[in-house]
Amino acid sequence: MQPLQGLMLFVLLATLGISSSESAVDSTLSYTLSQAELGKELYKKSCQLCHGTNLNNGQFGTQLRGSYFKKKWEGVSVAELLTFIQSNMPPEEGERLQAAEYADILAYILQRNKFIPGKTELNSEQLTQDDLTSKQILSFP
Repeated sequence: MQPLQGLMLFVLLATLGISSSESAVDSTLSYTLSQAELGKELYKKSCQLCHGTNLNNGQFGTQLRGSYFKKKWEGVSVAELLTFIQSNMPPEEGERLQAAEYADILAYILQRNKFIPGKTELNSEQLTQDDLTSKQILSFP
């Protein structure tokens, strides 16, 4: 996969909403408004150059909002999306972020895709550890 395609995929995944399928594990995921605000600033610094100011108007990265993103990431686990982002963004030799910063950016992407915030932050550690075995999947509102 080319670096640009990987970046676009990351953005696409982030715009999906989160819902759960039947599971013994509590699969309610959430992000907070303050987390999305932190994510917005991180997005401006690390993602906007490629993905654009509106998450869908960048000249190098894939769309992180709208039908393209929805089609690409619908039904994928939240952990898979976060793992993809952490492993592939920014592309090439770009500066890597901390795990919590990736979760903040994902919260911002969810917000821009009209997912309703909650009272609990999106937790990168919980997602990468617990969600790999649960049925938490992305689903648009």
